[in-house]
Amino acid sequence: MKGYIYRIDIGPRYYYGQTKHIKTREKDHLRKLRRGSHANPCMQNSFDKYGSFSFVVIQIVLDKEYIIAWQVSNLVTGAGNSRGIHHD
Repeated sequence: MKGYIYRIDIGPRYYYGQTKHIKTREKDHLRKLRRGSHANPCMQNSFDKYGSFSFVVIQIVLDKEYIIAWQVSNLVTGAGNSRGIHHD
């Protein structure tokens, strides 16, 4: 099964994530942001301010590579915490 590492751009900020179900994950983020119920308050505030986002697949990987790539991404960016990661 494929895995995906993705980035969500909202205004000048961006957030990293990972999933095995890319289309479902994108729709889930958008649905929660539109409802104002996203678990990440920084992401929700950015969406409320800018009103849209872009969803970009950064990397497609397979099984073990998927886990390793995500772990490396976390080390490099600091992503994966409960508040997400954003950069100005």
